[in-house]
Amino acid sequence: MDPPALHVTVPVPGCESRFRSEHESTHTAPPPITASRAPCSADHWAHIVVAVRPPIYRLAIGALQYLRRVAVVVTAVLSLVVIGSTAPLLPTLAVLRASIAAAPTEKVLPSVTDPPLEQVWTGIDATELHGQKGCGNVGGDSADITSEVPCTFGDRSATRTVVVVGDSMAGAWVPTLDVWGQAEHWKIVRLVKDGCPPWTTATRAPTCVAFRSFEVRTINALRPKAVFAVGLQDRGQVTMETTKPAVVAATIERFALEVRTSRARVLVPQNTPWFFGIGSPVQCLAAYPGTVQKCNRDARTKVVEPAMLSGITIAAAAHRIVEVPVDQLFCGPTICPVLVGDHIVYADDHHFSKVWAIYISRAFAAVFDPLV
Repeated sequence: MDPPALHVTVPVPGCESRFRSEHESTHTAPPPITASRAPCSADHWAHIVVAVRPPIYRLAIGALQYLRRVAVVVTAVLSLVVIGSTAPLLPTLAVLRASIAAAPTEKVLPSVTDPPLEQVWTGIDATELHGQKGCGNVGGDSADITSEVPCTFGDRSATRTVVVVGDSMAGAWVPTLDVWGQAEHWKIVRLVKDGCPPWTTATRAPTCVAFRSFEVRTINALRPKAVFAVGLQDRGQVTMETTKPAVVAATIERFALEVRTSRARVLVPQNTPWFFGIGSPVQCLAAYPGTVQKCNRDARTKVVEPAMLSGITIAAAAHRIVEVPVDQLFCGPTICPVLVGDHIVYADDHHFSKVWAIYISRAFAAVFDPLV
């Protein structure tokens, strides 16, 4: 007789009654999986109850390990698995905004944070690659751009495509877009090179010039429905000072014109907080665990670079791009907190953490869906 099934409710993109799991191990077969559908919500973010019946010899430790693998495939984050709960784990936009507004009142670092302070990182890891080889972020000035093969994420069988393009700031958005793509049935193609914004900057490093030519050529060939373009204004930026808003707008508009052959809608998110010249939020939390409000004290106007923000708005007003209002996923009216509940928002002084990227994905959908 089969052992009793273990049940777990996990947030699942879409309203499918079944799902497929890409079992990563080459040595063992995945356990039988059955799934029952819960009622679909209006925004198509639903839950399914997954029953996993592992082999009898894995009933204890092995069952939990298998269950965590299933959760990774379905939600792209282990920490979103809650056994025996039916409550949504990814907050709606309204809930997220309320949490961000309340965050500056936090005084003590929780004993358990998500992720732990010593394990904060940004972007994707091997889990989201789904076994893809020889593709990914091209890093370093010596990288051979011509050998780049873009990775795909989200619903990799979808017919609609979003290309995310830019520097490491674009890479930080990939986990969000991966979960969103699975939920809304969009394929996500990643064109990312560390240190190379998608638009021309004052520093014309040879590898960035080569990457820009490669990205434009690739986008025009792919003809995606949308392009999600992200990047700092200046390569290697170490301060909050950039050029004038009109110059920022001109570089963004020029990029949009370069990919117009693709007929894709170009979407540019508002720039997320940068802590250049202020210091790493993670180091601050480690230094002041009993008074974390010291890390949340910087005014929004101090960490959201105004020239970049205004430049994006100017380009949108010229109808060259569509501005994506993501500022609300990070900031309240006056403060951009570095800690929200037990969630660490940033990985360093200008990248948000992978955990936060996934945590905001449902709220991101509410902002992004009407625009794409």
